[in-house]
Amino acid sequence: IPDSIGKDIEKACQSIYPLHDVYVRKVKMLKKPKFELGKLMELHGEGGGAGKPSGDEAGTKVERADGYEPPVQESV
Repeated sequence: IPDSIGKDIEKACQSIYPLHDVYVRKVKMLKKPKFELGKLMELHGEGGGAGKPSGDEAGTKVERADGYEPPVQESV
């Protein structure tokens, strides 16, 4: 089975970078984390605004003079 996995890796990576003689030595199986919608909503708020700031998070408009140009920097 490791040889067939190596061949699959060669085929999948061919468009990115040509690989030759891929050998699988050690594999670590990772589990997909559980998706909990309640926990996600708790972290990011209840999502009623749909991208609009709510309450005191509203931004303020900055007034600039006509023809304002930022200063030129000599080096970055």
